[in-house]
Amino acid sequence: MQEKRGQVALYVLIAVVVVATLVIFLRPKKLTISGEQAKQLLSSKAALLKATMQDCAVKAASFCVYKLGKQAGYYRIDTLPYWYWNGPKVIVMYKDLKMNRINLLPSLDQITETEFDLCMQQEGNRILHLCWDPIKERESAEISIHESEPKLGLIAREKDLLVSIDWQLDLSKQALRGTEHKTIKASNESLDIPLRCIYDWVNELVNAEINQLYSVTELSNFLRNKPYSAWCIDTIDSQQISEAGRDITIYLVKATKPAKNPFEFYFAIDRTAYEFKT
Repeated sequence: MQEKRGQVALYVLIAVVVVATLVIFLRPKKLTISGEQAKQLLSSKAALLKATMQDCAVKAASFCVYKLGKQAGYYRIDTLPYWYWNGPKVIVMYKDLKMNRINLLPSLDQITETEFDLCMQQEGNRILHLCWDPIKERESAEISIHESEPKLGLIAREKDLLVSIDWQLDLSKQALRGTEHKTIKASNESLDIPLRCIYDWVNELVNAEINQLYSVTELSNFLRNKPYSAWCIDTIDSQQISEAGRDITIYLVKATKPAKNPFEFYFAIDRTAYEFKT
């Protein structure tokens, strides 16, 4: 009887030792690193995260700029006259019933400020976050990331577009003797799109129509001979629409840049007299 009790006690002791060993080796271990290691980790992560910030901001801004170009500089066109030809083409000049020529071409400031901001609010920010959020979530497994809400702006310079980016990250990592921190601020980017040059040409054409400076034949000569800057405009194409009594010309101004995906600006002129109601 005494021998059996000794065996039971031995088995219990073995079981306790096994369970204790499993608890020690299988329990989650809290990773601790030195302050210098934490700094090095934050620096390596900062380079990746900033590159991703820049890339995602450029993708969002580019989407909006190209979309505005296809719609004569506007984001919303539901309250504007347009002719549907391979997609809606916004009419930036038309004649009312009193034969007054109405100019609807937005100003360059309106395009780069009001319309760009509206596009960013409606679509651009979503594109930015679809690009950015998966990277942030992945890297958050190793470091803490706190960010400001990204804000993008657009400025038309002489030969390109400046994308202003107001966006900051605060990174941190727990170390043996405290928490290490690092701050990242996004840098402004440029888009190789000569919007100002293209807009100046379009604006001059629309003003020529408004002021009736040329006959239709003379306007064709104006288009062919206008000494626009060859560096910014590659081609100017037009399509005449004569349907249902309408006299519409649709224009496409194609930029020389960017080389892989040239920027395009579409707009239409309607010489038909009619009453347009928004």
